[in-house]
Amino acid sequence: MAAVPVRIRIARSRQSIPAWIPGSPYQSEPPHPDEIDVWWETWPQANVALVMGRGMFAVDLDGGVEALRLLREAGIELPPCPLSRTSKGLHAYLATSVPVGDKVALLKNGSGAQVDIRGPGIVIAPPSLHVSGHRYTWERPLTLPLPEAPPALIDLIQRGRPQSGPGGGNGSWFVEAMCGPVVETTRNATATRLSGLLLGKGLSPEYVLATLTPWALTVCTPPMDLAELRATVQSIARKEAAERPTGPFVEPISALLAEGDEAPDWCVDGILAIRDGGFVAAEPKIGKSWLLDLLAVALATAQEFLGFKVPGRRRVLLMCEEDSRPRLRRRLQLLIAGLGGAAPTDEWLRFTARSGFKLDVEGWVERLRAELSAFRPEVVLLDVLRRVHDLDENSNRDMGRLTNILNDLRREFGCGFLIAHHNRKPQGNVKRARAGQEMSGAGVLHAWSEAALYLTKGSGGGRIIVTPEHKDAPDVEPFVVRLVSEAGGIRILNDGPATVDKGAQTRAKILEALAGGPGQTVKDLSGALEMHLNTVRSHLKALAADGAVLPKTPNGGKAQCWFLSV
Repeated sequence: MAAVPVRIRIARSRQSIPAWIPGSPYQSEPPHPDEIDVWWETWPQANVALVMGRGMFAVDLDGGVEALRLLREAGIELPPCPLSRTSKGLHAYLATSVPVGDKVALLKNGSGAQVDIRGPGIVIAPPSLHVSGHRYTWERPLTLPLPEAPPALIDLIQRGRPQSGPGGGNGSWFVEAMCGPVVETTRNATATRLSGLLLGKGLSPEYVLATLTPWALTVCTPPMDLAELRATVQSIARKEAAERPTGPFVEPISALLAEGDEAPDWCVDGILAIRDGGFVAAEPKIGKSWLLDLLAVALATAQEFLGFKVPGRRRVLLMCEEDSRPRLRRRLQLLIAGLGGAAPTDEWLRFTARSGFKLDVEGWVERLRAELSAFRPEVVLLDVLRRVHDLDENSNRDMGRLTNILNDLRREFGCGFLIAHHNRKPQGNVKRARAGQEMSGAGVLHAWSEAALYLTKGSGGGRIIVTPEHKDAPDVEPFVVRLVSEAGGIRILNDGPATVDKGAQTRAKILEALAGGPGQTVKDLSGALEMHLNTVRSHLKALAADGAVLPKTPNGGKAQCWFLSV
């Protein structure tokens, strides 16, 4: 993909940046890096344009969400792809193995929403400035390779805009779709389009499902599976609900106060409850997978977990995307032997191993919904977070999208998700005040967590310090566990409370006090933390030696202030 400079069109602007010239050589070959350097040295304020063609094109979605609805009604779901915000909507970037030309008004409605196709030529991209003053931004960052365009979209582009369809024309498409026959290759796309059309008219998901059930059984050849139809209707209904919220959502406080208190339904006493979302987090090679697999077996067989009571058996779905099937099998066999040899039955434990599952891919989420609907697990264990998405873990927007998907699944199926995740790389002896703040990635991940086990390496062979965290339970003091080979199996034993490093705790409190605010003097910190001045000074000196903090004297100030170094 090539990027070229183009003119900024603003009133009274005298920029002399060349506009795009059709037939430019950059349509077939990318510019040389030296050319790019000269361009941006000459025109540093130029807009940026991406050159389409050579297996790439853009979908211009004027109207944003409404234009996406037009695609959905046509039976087309875009994959997760680079998405930029324009002055009037969105640009979606896709790959194609067939030639794609420009198409104006491929789809449109009477409300101004329109879908155009941008083939060979250029598309203005972030961080360009529109003539209106709007700045182009990335909703989903540009990454290569681009995902392939859905076959249904390519088909629509090649045959041109439908003569009639949902919301327009004489309704002949709707009549043909409902009367059939609808063959297997077009069945899912037609079901998606019909669902979008009927739900868009304000009909309830239950009514739409009842309407389309006879169609699925008699018009589709072969008949469409009703579970698949239900998943399609529910998927479109969720999108409709998110895009067009309706009805009151504010309640009187008396309704809340009158509700009875509901105690947590513990899967593991004080550690994990039904519907919890959270993490088992640690640096690599500490033992996350061992603990997650032990939890799966303990829940499915109602045996103690690390010395904590499991009140009863729970259905568990173990999704191991980190390790191979043989490695998972060996680990489970060792843990089962260590627990006495009673293996979980299929009724209580199911698994995946390196299936390729992705939480940010709609097709995979729908497949997971079908599995959750059939098996009804109460706990889903995911190993490991970085394997189940292709988003930016340091982006609050991307990770917020991921946790929203998990929240939807928790609400819909009443299950919890506990996910293995990595910690940040350690920096000297610096520890943060909260164990969850050591997790890598965006802060929204720690904010989402309701139940967690944070693992650190203990002294001595095979020892792990476990720090539990739960929103609805009193703090459980950190404890030490140990992996022991015994009778052909592996046992993970609770060795009791961990030794607390008071100095590390004090330094963690100082770091938390300095985080996100202006610099503070020793006296400020002493008063805020209720510590002696000399205690604060000595710990600041240790933190400075580790590179965690640094002193500065503000302009015109007399007292030395301390700041975080990063």
